[in-house]
Amino acid sequence: AAAERLRSIDDAFRKQLEAAQHSHKDQIEQLQIEKQEEINQANQRVFDVEDEMRQLLIEMENNKKTTEAKIKKFSKAFSDLQHNL
Repeated sequence: AAAERLRSIDDAFRKQLEAAQHSHKDQIEQLQIEKQEEINQANQRVFDVEDEMRQLLIEMENNKKTTEAKIKKFSKAFSDLQHNL
């Protein structure tokens, strides 16, 4: 009878332990999912910022070319005016 009681207590303890382990495993899996989502969002923000920077660099390069073309045009016009005087 004592051995049966001891076995019953052991089984109950084992079930509690397994339930706690299962609960912890579920919590860890949920945290992993949440952290992976945070990583994905951070990566997306990085991608968005990089894309915005690329667009700004392209825009700046285009502005630079436009400004250089205007300067060249003004320089030629000024040079032509000097030669005509």
